[in-house]
Amino acid sequence: MDESVKMATDAINWINAQGTNRWFLWFAPKTAHSPYDKPPNNLHSYDLLPFNRPDFIPEKPYFHAAIEAFDTELHRVLTNVNLAETMVVFMTDNGTPGEVIQPPYDTNHCKGSLTEGGTRVPLIFAGAGVVGTNRTSDAVIHAVDLFATLLDLAGVNLTNTLPTNLVFDSRSFAAVVRDEPWDPSENVILMENFGTIIPTPYWGVAARGQRYKVVQLDDGTQTFYDLQVDPYETTNLLGSPISTNNLTVAQRAAYSGLTNRLAGWHNPPVRPVITKWETQSVALTVPEQLGIIYKLFGAITVDSTNWLEVTNFVREVKTNAPEVRLSRPSPAGSAGFYRVGGIGR
Repeated sequence: MDESVKMATDAINWINAQGTNRWFLWFAPKTAHSPYDKPPNNLHSYDLLPFNRPDFIPEKPYFHAAIEAFDTELHRVLTNVNLAETMVVFMTDNGTPGEVIQPPYDTNHCKGSLTEGGTRVPLIFAGAGVVGTNRTSDAVIHAVDLFATLLDLAGVNLTNTLPTNLVFDSRSFAAVVRDEPWDPSENVILMENFGTIIPTPYWGVAARGQRYKVVQLDDGTQTFYDLQVDPYETTNLLGSPISTNNLTVAQRAAYSGLTNRLAGWHNPPVRPVITKWETQSVALTVPEQLGIIYKLFGAITVDSTNWLEVTNFVREVKTNAPEVRLSRPSPAGSAGFYRVGGIGR
């Protein structure tokens, strides 16, 4: 059975089993991920494609067939939902993979990148609680905002419910769903790119406002775009070499605001992490901080004024915890100390 068919069937059976009880369903098929196999013919219109893709046939038709098959099964799920009583939210998690990307995007503006082609995705609300039909919004919204929004739409008082000792990045945009005025206190969203499955040239951070966007890669590359006139990010307004001299007054103000937001979101350690070492290997673990590149320094005494940067160490970002591990297998020299420092990237 096709994966999307099985998941849709399981979802429908679960929904029907709820009866009159209130319910929440997270329906997340992974259809249209590689390797791209052909779904059953009754789910799409690409009947003539071989089931096992030959090398001479590109992956794109199989990707399209998988997307159409998912549409078919999503429609089957929605026909079993009473939209008068149920709110439906549709969103994807990232842009299109590079091997099946199509114009106006290219392989540098796809899944895994900080470009609009990699980060801008569909977000659709329908059903109960949604005011107005066939309308769109240009509100700047991040995926993390769904947390607060769904609670808000469910009638939860966020101020009285969320713990006061924790910082929540999520902002409710329930007003947009209700077709009411929405004036968020922060109309800039942050994006970060890192991890073992992301090519290191794409690692970095980005800040996007209503019109402008700044991308700062770890390799030092910085780009600045006017998305209103250049939605596909083809023209870096900073030029090469990077300079703000050619920016208009409005562009310079936007650039300054976005770069200040990036700097404000950086959260370097308040105190250095210091550990004593002898001649054995050493490993330090520090909290992962957004936008910070950690460096390792060594000295003979803890109160030394001559801390030297260590270059032969290994930096590992843990995938199961927000931590960075810095290790040096075989430190040389006599007894001394290590400390960790960070610089904004």
